Amino acid sequence: MNMAVTFTQKYQMSVFKRTFSEYKTRFDFNTPAKIAEYLFNRISDCLNEIFGVMFLDEEHQPTGLSIVFQGPLERCFLQPRDILIPAALMKTPAMVLFHVEPNGNPEPSKAELIVTRNMAEAAAALGIEILDHIVMNGKTGSFFSLMRRNQY
Repeated sequence: MNMAVTFTQKYQMSVFKRTFSEYKTRFDFNTPAKIAEYLFNRISDCLNEIFGVMFLDEEHQPTGLSIVFQGPLERCFLQPRDILIPAALMKTPAMVLFHVEPNGNPEPSKAELIVTRNMAEAAAALGIEILDHIVMNGKTGSFFSLMRRNQY
C-alpha cells in the first residue's frame, strides 16, 4: 500500500468519527435545492475544490460528512472503494455525493459523470442508494443536480 492511500484512509476515518448526533433538527432532503442549501451552509468557506460525501440514515437524515478529495476531480484517483468501505463500516443505507467548485461553473465535467456512474454501480451492489451528486459553486451556492438531470 502506498503512502497516499494510507494517509487518505486515516484522514477519512478521522472525519467519519464526526457525526451529526448533536443536531436535533430534522432535515427535509426531498429536493436537490434543499440538499444543496444544507451542504452550502456547511462547506461554503472552503477555498479549495473538494469532493465529498454526506452519509444518511434510513430516514435520510445526515449521520456523517466527509471530504474525500481536495483538488481538481480530473486529477483525482478516486475509486468507489474510497467511499464505499467507510460507508459499509458505518452501515449507511444512503448518501449524497458533492463536489464544490470554489470559483467555477457548477456544470458537471466528464470526470464527474464517470465517477458518479462508477460510484452508483458499486454502491448499488452493496445496497447503498446514492440520492444525488450535487456540484456547487462554493461562493454563490448555485448548483447542478445530476439526479434532477438524470445524468447517472
